[in-house]
Amino acid sequence: MLKDWKLESTLSRVVNPLPATTNLDEILDKHLNNFKSFSRGRRGSNPPLDIVDDEWWALGQRHGLATPLLGFFSLCCSVLCFQ
Repeated sequence: MLKDWKLESTLSRVVNPLPATTNLDEILDKHLNNFKSFSRGRRGSNPPLDIVDDEWWALGQRHGLATPLLGFFSLCCSVLCFQ
């Protein structure tokens, strides 16, 4: 059962049904920039403003944003449940 389970990010699961002609880089940029904009005034002084995009993705994943990152914590918990 687990061997058929494909490892993919939450964002991949969202964009996979889109047509093949869709510009995925444009979607990623817009998605991340929207998160950055919506987080203004909600995050206090942490993290600093000069963090790189990968850190923004990690912060977004922590708050439930669909990201291109794999969620290893939930993956490990799922594997442990099926052992």
